Amino acid sequence: MDISKLRRVYSYEQLGVLFGVPGSVLKNNLYNSRGYMDFTIPKKSGGVRLISAPGELRKELQRKLLPLLDGVYKRGPSVHGFAKGRSVRTNALPHASRSVVINFDLKDFFPSISFQRIRGVFLGNPMRLDWTVANILAHMCSLDGVMPAGAPTSPVLSNIICAKLDKRLAALAARLGGTYTRYADDLTFSFDRRLDQLRSVAIIDEEGKPAVGASISEIVTSEGFSINMGKFRISTKGSRKTVTGLVVNEKVNVKRSWYLKLESLIYAVEKFGLDAVAAESFPQEDVLGVAPARLLRQLHGKVSYLRMIRGKGDWLAADMAYRFNNLHKSVRLRVPSVELISRSLRQTRGVHIVIASPEQMLMYEPRDHQGTAFTTSSGLMVTAAHVLEDDARELLRFIYVMNERRLALAECEVLALDRDRDIAIIRVRDDKHRVNVERSRYKLGLDPIQGDNLTSIGYPDYARGQHAAAFGSPVTRLFKSQTAVHRQDIIKARVGGPIQGGMSGGPVIDSNFEVRGVILKGVGAPGGVPEIIAISEAHRVAQANGLTL
Repeated sequence: MDISKLRRVYSYEQLGVLFGVPGSVLKNNLYNSRGYMDFTIPKKSGGVRLISAPGELRKELQRKLLPLLDGVYKRGPSVHGFAKGRSVRTNALPHASRSVVINFDLKDFFPSISFQRIRGVFLGNPMRLDWTVANILAHMCSLDGVMPAGAPTSPVLSNIICAKLDKRLAALAARLGGTYTRYADDLTFSFDRRLDQLRSVAIIDEEGKPAVGASISEIVTSEGFSINMGKFRISTKGSRKTVTGLVVNEKVNVKRSWYLKLESLIYAVEKFGLDAVAAESFPQEDVLGVAPARLLRQLHGKVSYLRMIRGKGDWLAADMAYRFNNLHKSVRLRVPSVELISRSLRQTRGVHIVIASPEQMLMYEPRDHQGTAFTTSSGLMVTAAHVLEDDARELLRFIYVMNERRLALAECEVLALDRDRDIAIIRVRDDKHRVNVERSRYKLGLDPIQGDNLTSIGYPDYARGQHAAAFGSPVTRLFKSQTAVHRQDIIKARVGGPIQGGMSGGPVIDSNFEVRGVILKGVGAPGGVPEIIAISEAHRVAQANGLTL
């Protein structure tokens, strides 16, 4: 269905052809049946909200109309609700770190939009439909003379009808040097100026209560809406500022109480088991397996939401996703937990101390064969092969990694070892210990190029209590060497910076905190020039052994 075809129809029969139903069926559904089912859902603020959901035929008709509405509607920059690619996070981002944030809701948003206003969408530009057809489509998208909250067409129609409101309010905010956004019926303004300079938007009255400014009141009223004064809020410096449920004082974030509740729930499942916590959370479920499934779906939604709000590279969201994934085996409910390390203070979170020994160790003791390893996106670890070998280049029997925050040894198995490339891929043997070393992971990037300003990370001559070091390592020269057996070229690079013993196997990262290479030797090695091997060579070692980094 397209707009040109719709403009050429003038009757139920012609319209029915476009919708794939007989005209008599279309007319009967619109006028001789109600076409909706009512139910209520609880409001966060208390009470219930009435939802009128269309029946199967009415819903099918509305869904066929949706692509047409989406095609003619040009979404404005202020609109974030019911808009593809936008969310509560994009709605909150423009207001982060602003001095003054003003929020309010439109009262009875959907019911305040009348049948006549819906019909006006179909009569006016850019649709310009015949009056009879516009009348029929308005009946299709309305209930009892107003816009129903549960219809598939209501979100986009409400955005079309609010287009002029959005334009006027955005212009008002811009004149005052501020920002305006709308998420459905939730409107937000933010400014970096004193409240007494914003009297046209909001004021504090003589009783100390927030009140609507004259300009806002006039615009909202003239556009056919009213303000819900029970939800009119003014947040200034020193108070918590929220936008669509998210805190925006410094950056966009979930409320601390929300996060702590989620963390406590995941901790409870880790400690007491999924079944026990599910039984307490959903005591009404007596069918075996239903309560655990409900709890997992609930946790999946919350962890996915946390990741969406804090961003894919956030270590806190990645850690929570990793812990959730370890609670279950369902592929469908897994949440990506790769940590794209996004801050210099956290750039060393994915590295570990590697210790190789001929005999078993119960606690850490300094060893000559100490190096560094880093965890990749798949949870495997990469290090330098020579770190795991004795002076005769024989693989030592016991390989351990240790995290500087826990100082507990975790025994590893060697999955791949390439002496020509000096690359080894290892993994912690025990699932229990694996959780602690795989939480923080690095994303792997492209090979280094000459002139790159990279950072080398590792543990130089580690002693208990030390932290990982990070040194600037500009790439001074790219070169290739050949393997001894197959005469394959190996891509390497010389870098600047004080890379020292113990850092072998550590990651070399770029400004996006992606691994570009692996440290092979430092200034103390023969030749005295630090060298790294390109990350593509680590990928080749993995692929040759059926592994994925």
